[in-house]
Amino acid sequence: MWTYLIASPYNKMSLYHLTSLSLSVIPRENNGALPLNSSNMSPSAPVSCKTDNTSHMWTRAVFLISVCVVVYGQSNTSSVLFAFQSLYDSTGGWGGNDVCNFFGVSCIPSQNGRIITAVRLQYNNLTNGIPSNWPSAVLQMRSLNLSGNALSSLPPNMNSLNSLQSLDVSGNLLDRVPIMTSCPLLLFSAGNNKISGDVQDILGRLPSTIQSVSLKGNQLKGTVPSLDGLPSLLSLDVSFNAISYIYADLSTSKLSSLNVQYNAISTLPLFPSTLSALIISGNNLALSTSIFLGNVPPQLMQLEASSCGLKGDVSVLPQLLYLRKLDLSLNRVVGQIPSLVSTANLTFLNISNNGITGDLSGISQNNRLQYLDGNNNVLTGTLDPLYNCVNLKYIDLSSNSIGGIIPEFLGNFKSLGYVDLGRNSISGSFPDFIVNLPSLFYLDLMFNVITGGLPEEWGSHLVYLSLAFNQITGTIPEGIYSLGPQLRALILQGNFLTGPITPTITSLTGLTTLYAGGNLLIGSIPSMPSSIQSIVLNLNQFSGDFPASLCQLPQLSFLDISHNAIHSTLPDCLGQMSSLSVLQAAQNQLYGQLPASLSNLSALIDLDLSNNNLEGHISALSDLSQLRILDLSDNYLSGSIDVFASLQNIVSLSMSYNNFSGDIPV
Repeated sequence: MWTYLIASPYNKMSLYHLTSLSLSVIPRENNGALPLNSSNMSPSAPVSCKTDNTSHMWTRAVFLISVCVVVYGQSNTSSVLFAFQSLYDSTGGWGGNDVCNFFGVSCIPSQNGRIITAVRLQYNNLTNGIPSNWPSAVLQMRSLNLSGNALSSLPPNMNSLNSLQSLDVSGNLLDRVPIMTSCPLLLFSAGNNKISGDVQDILGRLPSTIQSVSLKGNQLKGTVPSLDGLPSLLSLDVSFNAISYIYADLSTSKLSSLNVQYNAISTLPLFPSTLSALIISGNNLALSTSIFLGNVPPQLMQLEASSCGLKGDVSVLPQLLYLRKLDLSLNRVVGQIPSLVSTANLTFLNISNNGITGDLSGISQNNRLQYLDGNNNVLTGTLDPLYNCVNLKYIDLSSNSIGGIIPEFLGNFKSLGYVDLGRNSISGSFPDFIVNLPSLFYLDLMFNVITGGLPEEWGSHLVYLSLAFNQITGTIPEGIYSLGPQLRALILQGNFLTGPITPTITSLTGLTTLYAGGNLLIGSIPSMPSSIQSIVLNLNQFSGDFPASLCQLPQLSFLDISHNAIHSTLPDCLGQMSSLSVLQAAQNQLYGQLPASLSNLSALIDLDLSNNNLEGHISALSDLSQLRILDLSDNYLSGSIDVFASLQNIVSLSMSYNNFSGDIPV
């Protein structure tokens, strides 16, 4: 049996124009493969994988001829040369002397050698389409993954792949689906393409063996059909299309998962008793919750119906005993937390952005609950009903009317990573225990009534910390500055914090946002981490010079140090802050002239220097073409106001109480 056919062209030519090949037959010796090199080929240019586009194509020709002969011992060169000619690894092409070691190729042993069972070339920058001539070497392929490329079409004779069970072409540029009714396909994924037409026609092109279909993110219309022609179908995803209807009776299908979210569906079908997952968010059902939930199978394990126009009371609905995930967010649901969530299997509950009232007692026994989102409702009571929810990882109950203190039992929730209790009426001292939770990375307690000081020691995992607009007193503890490089946002404004911000803040090397305005902080403004992008320190008692160290922050885009007691000139280095878009320094004691370097702030859109003691001309502002808001009022600035004529994007200008002269520019 032949092992390899080595093709050697006399000139490097494009495969698209190749008309003849010189073929040498080399017998297999000791079950080994002869290396591909110029010494065992007829005189020609040496084979290369890395030189130019032509050598890429030549390498692919060798690969495909090898495939044909390794598996079957024959050379159907005309079909081999052109099949997959545009499908190759963009980092270097197919090459080597063992087909089964080629990039993306998997094989298994067989009586006649080895059989190619899978080709996986996902995310390889593949373009154009797949040629129609399939080499016999791949006819027994079971899995083909070409997802995440830029392919424009599939060949019309996909039916010839009589062993293909899994086909993934998602994330390409396909606009149609070929007929594949003779393929033994079990899985077909063509999501996120440009496939248009009637969804019933597309599904009619698939074989009766199909079990899982994904057509999400295309341009499909029409009606999801009865599915009688797809008796084995278990999972159907046609989300993010423009489908209008679902066939009225799907009860005879075997569907276990149906995803039709974000279409234009307004009515519900009869669902099969086998259905365990229904995802129907983003449609316009406009049904009462009682009718909607009364129509879903009682054995559902996953129900997602966010933003569906659901309305009405959910308080007395029957239980869905097997439910693990429930999402009713962004509707007009009212009443208390429904009794259906008392199921012991529930792990995910999202009832946010509704009008749900009452306390949290409806979920007091859900000890498997991991995700709880009830933000932006009218919930009252305390957090005490969460006592048994020891597996919680995510809590968002912000924008409600929940009161009481933060209970100490939350300190035992070792998996808790995300906590947002902002915009409630929570009182008491800051819960020291919560900052030592080993998994906590997000903590938001803003707009509550928390009093007292902050703990000295803090955990090391926080990425986001917001304690804004409470009644916290004392100094900023040094322990906060030891939170490490993962802390991105520190939001402390609107409290009664005193003392300085110490220079150790530079140890927060990943900090991008610092909001500490509206406190009683004193001292000079220290150097900041080079990662900082937004600084708000207004309404404090900072003094000293305008910190020249701020000029060394390459990413700083927003700076508000207004309403302090900073007493200095504006530094000449101000023009180095090339990313700055907002500078607010009003209500300080700044004096002297505007530095000429101010004209370098090409990204500046908002400048407020009002209520200072600045003097001199303002010619440096004439180059700030992006400026939209400018407030120079209550200073001693002078000169002609003609400079304002060059500021074409200004929408708000205040220059009162200065010494300007000239006519107001039109």
